[in-house]
Amino acid sequence: MHSLILQAAVLLTIGAGRYDGIGARYQSDELMWHAAAVHGYDISPCMMSSDFHKLGTWVIVESKINGLRLWCQVVDLSQTVDRNRHMRDHLFEFNPEAAERLFGPMPMANRDCPLWVSH
Repeated sequence: MHSLILQAAVLLTIGAGRYDGIGARYQSDELMWHAAAVHGYDISPCMMSSDFHKLGTWVIVESKINGLRLWCQVVDLSQTVDRNRHMRDHLFEFNPEAAERLFGPMPMANRDCPLWVSH
């Protein structure tokens, strides 16, 4: 059922906006869980930080490495000191579990974690 929902969401996002970017992983799942809790969101299998989307937005993330698509919730924003760099580089940060599914075992340089984000 989850697969059908994801496929329907992919179809709905065609032409709705797509970001070509790179992925990074948070230091720990606990930090992402804390960010989600601070902003009032439940823990989900794929959580991310994005300066291109409003908090709480659900987006489709597609790995250019393995083609995997995940339905992810934006639960955090970059710190002020990092925001301009993250915007310039189209950097999206993920909880470690989701990052490993999208990009494989870490550590990898961010440039080695290409992705698309659709909303």
